[in-house]
Amino acid sequence: MRSNNSFSIAAITVAMLLASGITATAVPTATIAPGKGTGKILILYFAPGENSETDVVSSASVTKRKGRSVGMVRALAEMIQENTGGDLVPIRTSVKYQSNIDRLIDYAADEQKKKARPPLISDHREIADYDVVFIGYPVWWYDLPMVMYSFFERYDLAGKRVIPFCVHNGSRFSSTIETISELEPRANVSADGFAVSIRQINSADTDVARWVTGLKLN
Repeated sequence: MRSNNSFSIAAITVAMLLASGITATAVPTATIAPGKGTGKILILYFAPGENSETDVVSSASVTKRKGRSVGMVRALAEMIQENTGGDLVPIRTSVKYQSNIDRLIDYAADEQKKKARPPLISDHREIADYDVVFIGYPVWWYDLPMVMYSFFERYDLAGKRVIPFCVHNGSRFSSTIETISELEPRANVSADGFAVSIRQINSADTDVARWVTGLKLN
């Protein structure tokens, strides 16, 4: 059972999203297609709106970027791609997530309670071709979305430099970097990930560029 504090957090989340003026917006297929870069760096990300039950991005995850409606995690992934030249690839699941914010919050909590492992429908054997792997996700209830557990339990990132990035509503990474390190003990998981609030995603470009420079990828 969730605590009263958890319910308060959910209520605050909904209030902030509604106050932001973000509305549900249809996403053209072109906005979620894998993006090709130089082939030296891989940028994997999970955006719940790209697994929406109605092909609609929920108010919890949509933003505007260069005139397009895209998921917030996708927007952050694109910023990283622009600064690294990496290949951009979505992590997809067969689960059709709720487009309604209240239902999405409840569904995410239920997945955690059940320790669900949503089935992956994306194949990521391409990971073998990369040494540096950025991995992005929203933080739900202070944890990784359960589909990320499905991903890390399927793919061994041994020897890879893994760099997390996330979108949050106040928790920053919480303990998700530590969790990734536990799930991928043979990977070099960076503690210097990039976390951005849902309220700051639209102004994060400069910070992302500065962060990427500090990673010394070359």
